Amino acid sequence: MATDSVTTPAAARTQPAPSTRPPARPGAYPYTILPIDETPREPALRAFIEQVLRACARQDQRALLALVDANVAVSMGGGIYGKAGFVSDFLNNPTKGSGYKRLQQILRLAAPSGATRPAA
Repeated sequence: MATDSVTTPAAARTQPAPSTRPPARPGAYPYTILPIDETPREPALRAFIEQVLRACARQDQRALLALVDANVAVSMGGGIYGKAGFVSDFLNNPTKGSGYKRLQQILRLAAPSGATRPAA
């Protein structure tokens, strides 16, 4: 008698996969991945970040938009794209705070020494 279904052996259904990681404490991640600053090896990236940080420090929308790609994705899968969305949903959204400050904070880890940094 032929059948189209696949039967999983009971042993395969009940055995947990072996783990090499120690068990995590409740509410904690079992490991940490630290950021790595790639800017020292990429002069073009370093220059770009410096330009963005300077534009943000001056809150210079025109200079910042000159650096932003026309098809920038503003949301995480929410369908907001382009410079107009960048301005309305990221830079000037009153419920999210200053987009200039948030962008500076995002880039702070990658900012090369001597770049314009936001005041603490």
